[in-house]
Amino acid sequence: MPISNAPPTSRAVLDQSLERLASKAREFARAPIAQKERWLSETRQAFKEVAPALVERACAAKRIDFSGNLAAEEWLSGPGIILRHLRQYEGSLARRRVSGRTLTSQSRVTETDEGRTTISVLPVDSFDRAVFLGFTSETWLASGVAPGDVAGLQGTFYDESEPEGGVSLVLGAGNIASIPAVDALYKLFVEGRVCLLKLNPINDYLGPCFERAFEVLIRAGFLQIAYGGGDVGAYLCQHPMVSDIHITGSDRTFDHIVWGPPGEERTRRQALHQPLLTKPITSELGNISPAIITPAKYTDAQLQLMARNVVGTFVLNAGFNCNATKLLVLARGWPQAPLFLKAVAEWLGRVPTRYSYYPGSEEAYGRLLAAGSNVQKFGEAREGTLPWALVSDVEPHPASPTFNEEPFCAVLSQTSLGSPDPEEFFQAATSFLNDHVRGTLNAMLLVPPQSERDPRYSQAVKKAISALRYGVIGVNHWPAAAFGMGSIPWGGYPGATLEDVQSGIGFVHNTFMLERIEKSVLRGPFEAFPLPMWFPGHRTQNIVAKKFCEFEAAPSWAKVAGLAWSALRA
Repeated sequence: MPISNAPPTSRAVLDQSLERLASKAREFARAPIAQKERWLSETRQAFKEVAPALVERACAAKRIDFSGNLAAEEWLSGPGIILRHLRQYEGSLARRRVSGRTLTSQSRVTETDEGRTTISVLPVDSFDRAVFLGFTSETWLASGVAPGDVAGLQGTFYDESEPEGGVSLVLGAGNIASIPAVDALYKLFVEGRVCLLKLNPINDYLGPCFERAFEVLIRAGFLQIAYGGGDVGAYLCQHPMVSDIHITGSDRTFDHIVWGPPGEERTRRQALHQPLLTKPITSELGNISPAIITPAKYTDAQLQLMARNVVGTFVLNAGFNCNATKLLVLARGWPQAPLFLKAVAEWLGRVPTRYSYYPGSEEAYGRLLAAGSNVQKFGEAREGTLPWALVSDVEPHPASPTFNEEPFCAVLSQTSLGSPDPEEFFQAATSFLNDHVRGTLNAMLLVPPQSERDPRYSQAVKKAISALRYGVIGVNHWPAAAFGMGSIPWGGYPGATLEDVQSGIGFVHNTFMLERIEKSVLRGPFEAFPLPMWFPGHRTQNIVAKKFCEFEAAPSWAKVAGLAWSALRA
């Protein structure tokens, strides 16, 4: 199990922490923007200093060689993402202080042919153009929002003349190091609330690093950190000094908080729309993340590249990511399907198995494999590890566990829909994913350049992007890249309810501090150059990851050159 020696925080200490936070809520809410910029800058410097210790602790917990290439995952998903968020919040607040807006230019705001207002959120600056070569992203605002409305939808907390603030409870996730930190930063600097951050028992080994890195905010009384399991979380959720809650985790935990434990009483409450929790709650929850494969005619090299891409999005962090690809969606009758699945199997066979550190993964693994009849396993089943599993040809029956249980384990499934005709396939895929597959967080579409040039395919893809009900859609690349960018809002597609929460309610990250968000679309070249970091066999991952952290801590063009040189050797 992960290294965790933190005793649960006592109720007396929790009460004291909340009393201190409540006494500081108004002070923090009304602090000048320039002061908040200074706190962010100090915190960024502190996270730079604790980054090696934070990564070393995460590697030890997940049984990763701290000096090896695989440690890149922890550098990127921990301090890399945190440092980037801190830098971007500084930039947004600086722009807000000077101009009253968080966007760099009104030219970022455009209107589509269908009359939808979109905002360019990537690249953020000239550094991004160089570092994320060829990658762009736009955020779609809700239907009915006009381009002229956008000026009033940027950092609206800072429009309040005399805000009172409040005390937010953040229940941090246990799978990657950045999530608890960036969730707390969102509450603090976007919503203007002081924050009690309760770490998950799975990764509370990060606590000492967070306490050092957030010292300036903790010392001032604006942030407190607590430890413990579900009993501590339950006490905090019902505490009268907590005004609102954010959780990153599973829908099961969310339902337990909102409706109580499973049973007749929960069922009664749901039927009467009487939640046990009456406070505002936002959430980022699980997802059966699909990769939709365009039924085009590919070269052998393109099939290999695509297989390598999807395998990388599946195996990173041992598959314990809410945005990990877990469902391959192919066209029924696509002639190259056997070749593609063979390539996927070959790449799975090249990736060493990983320590299954997340509780319950073995049980979920068994349930999901039992739901399929065509199962291939890759790698040895040693103590504490699970072989990668590919479950092929799952019939699209909506009641199947494949489409209803998030596979937070080493299982990748595949189903076929529609036909090789692009319009029929994308229509069938969109309808099935929207209506029958659990989750609304993110989806990936792989579209080769020859299809993008073909009007039949490009129009079908365009319709699918418009119709898919996911908070982030990645075209040719993993939506998890959007998770790390900060400027791209992250959360489930709007419309979830307390009774049917899907992938959650609300958005986080969102360093431009936008309102009325519907979804975001991340785009990148099918054959990206340099090689994306998640591709298996990337030879300089760890070097690039460390250099990326150094860059985000203090950007310069010299560091961009160093990043490029390391990335080109991948």
